[in-house]
Amino acid sequence: MEKSIVIIILIIVIGCIIILQFILSNQKNKWFGIILPVLNFIYALYGVIPSFYNIIDLIPRTIIKKDEFGNIISTTTIGSDGLIYFMISSLKILLIYNITTIILIIIYFWRRNLLKRQHYIF
Repeated sequence: MEKSIVIIILIIVIGCIIILQFILSNQKNKWFGIILPVLNFIYALYGVIPSFYNIIDLIPRTIIKKDEFGNIISTTTIGSDGLIYFMISSLKILLIYNITTIILIIIYFWRRNLLKRQHYIF
């Protein structure tokens, strides 16, 4: 019962955001239609940026072991795959968060294109 109420509220909120995007995209000032996509992109960055605090631990390092005379015994590289995995996972998170940004931008360009066509017809 509680899950269905949450889903209904979520659908209503998403519907209101889409209707607001249509209204803002139909304004004469073209910048109004970009407000929601920009805010959503900032929110997406807010979801990814905190994970960059620990990136220093993922940078590959080489550990060199020497004997008492200074001769190199062995070298080991640590964390060479961690940075690549981190970048791929951050990109995935950014893409997932920006699905709504892409939808809002599509609505914006679609409505602006329709407004331009109507302006040329009349």
